[in-house]
Amino acid sequence: MENNEINSARIFVYEIIKEAFFCEPTYEFIDTIKQFITNVKESFDDSDSKANLIVDSFKSVFNELSVEDIQTEYNNLFVDPFSNNLINKNASYYFENKNFGKTLVEIRDFLKELNLARDLNYYEPEDSISFVSDLMIYLINKNGVYIFDEQVDFFNRFVEPFFSLFSEKIKTNEGAVFYACMGLLIDYFLDLERSYLNESITT
Repeated sequence: MENNEINSARIFVYEIIKEAFFCEPTYEFIDTIKQFITNVKESFDDSDSKANLIVDSFKSVFNELSVEDIQTEYNNLFVDPFSNNLINKNASYYFENKNFGKTLVEIRDFLKELNLARDLNYYEPEDSISFVSDLMIYLINKNGVYIFDEQVDFFNRFVEPFFSLFSEKIKTNEGAVFYACMGLLIDYFLDLERSYLNESITT
């Protein structure tokens, strides 16, 4: 694939991750996931067991759950403060065991180096999984050119370690069904991202 095609594919997956955890999923978002899973099935070799697991897991979920069920799951996992299955969406929680920790400060410093700041209308902190995904999208798109140093730095310092811990928390949560599939997708995507960024550095 050409760089611009890979770039578009990477952005698309980060957009999925961003939207999946930002707000209650809409019918349109679930349709996007269904089409994405169809495309994954058509694009990857049958011998790719991880891709097949993701496809089969999502298909099973869509056979069992309605959009309303998935919306209820979202609120149970990420909104309801009294839920026994509540999952924190902020990186500081996973690295410092508290919200608004050192990781949040480091990401804000990273933003300052880029002369960026969080939009005040964006209600989540800069270390939330949705904001981190959005920032990675910005880095990929920055000025319409590839700037790998910043992408690799941000991926290694924040994206990969945070997303890995977050994914594990989702996959082991007894209340997660659709979002357990999202955890599988995140794991698979991290492997692809790591390989792609490493190869880009060495070539």
